[in-house]
Amino acid sequence: MGQSTIHWVDEVGRGVGKVGHFLQREGLESAGGHLASFLPWYLKNRVRNVALPFEQNVWGRADGRAQMPRFITIKPTFRCNLRCGFCRYVVNGQVFGKSDYFLDNEWLDLIDEVAPHKPYISITGGEPLLYPKIGELLERIASHGLYATMVTNATLLERKAEVLMEAPPKIIQISIDGPKDTHDEMRAVDGTFEKAEAGLAKLMEIKKRKRSSSPLVVINSVISGRNYRGMPEMAKVAEKLGANVLNFQHFWFMTPSMLDAHNNQWGECFPVTEEEIGTTQTEGVNVDELWEIMKHVEKTAKIPVTFYPGLSKEELEIYYNQPEKMVRNRTPGCAWLQTAIFPNGDVSPCFDHVVGNIRDSSFMDIWQGEKFRAHRMRLAQHGAYSLCSRCCVYYRYD
Repeated sequence: MGQSTIHWVDEVGRGVGKVGHFLQREGLESAGGHLASFLPWYLKNRVRNVALPFEQNVWGRADGRAQMPRFITIKPTFRCNLRCGFCRYVVNGQVFGKSDYFLDNEWLDLIDEVAPHKPYISITGGEPLLYPKIGELLERIASHGLYATMVTNATLLERKAEVLMEAPPKIIQISIDGPKDTHDEMRAVDGTFEKAEAGLAKLMEIKKRKRSSSPLVVINSVISGRNYRGMPEMAKVAEKLGANVLNFQHFWFMTPSMLDAHNNQWGECFPVTEEEIGTTQTEGVNVDELWEIMKHVEKTAKIPVTFYPGLSKEELEIYYNQPEKMVRNRTPGCAWLQTAIFPNGDVSPCFDHVVGNIRDSSFMDIWQGEKFRAHRMRLAQHGAYSLCSRCCVYYRYD
């Protein structure tokens, strides 16, 4: 049997083993619930992706029009109770709430408006559990049968779990970067790990009591020079915490030269400043060592492990050692598939580039409005911005 065949058989065997582990942990009924909810979403995304090149190369170049968004990211607050050094909202002070507006009815009206188009709603921040009416927002999303996801540091989850489980998101992504000491150091607040652990335990208890298949729990661990050697241990931590999936996320970073290159080309229509979006750089990552650790974790972890973005060894070298170079040079799909909405109602498809505000105009008018279309036309005609090279949304086509 050839080596490639052996490798394929090994992969299948490991995959079957992890599926078995998932079924044992979740139970057949719960696992079936996950499959029933994810499969239509997955197929709809794949169909949309087939049409994306036409949108970009025909509509995008002509007038910047787009089909309806596949997902909308709501940031109900920039406030956060942690002080992660790699977070741009810490760098620019947004975590202290200086730009928060605390929309209430506007968020609910937004969900009512976009519901016929069936986007999924991603709720993030800041820390979304600091938003006082998070339960009402989730209930409105659920009332329309929309698919919701949430990203949280889980430190408030023990207190908020009952509210969250009244209309649970389909996926909850918990940010944990290592065992207790590593995680607390990277999040810059002592006790962070223990609070997240207690929050997850509470969530699992309610989920079991309600016999709910939602939310699927994804633990997200950011790879950096401070924690990548501990990735095997992180896999054990995620399993112990009850995660369904562990995702290792390659560090997103922004260098001063990226900002300079962007402003030199697009400063008149889309300026960015270091004070507002911050700059971060990754240091201390040995790519050869990281690659071996990734392969080891993939092979030995008892729960499914993913890496985002998924990179080959050659792409990994470029990603960490040549940050200004595009790993995959393509027209970003983000401007056609999604946008973010900030706590004050600003609609922003890219960093702090604002194309409208939902307090002043309907979302759909903004989505097909002049400023948004101009943004798409720039990307369609000239390709990715220099800012795109290490941006998480650049790699998203879901």
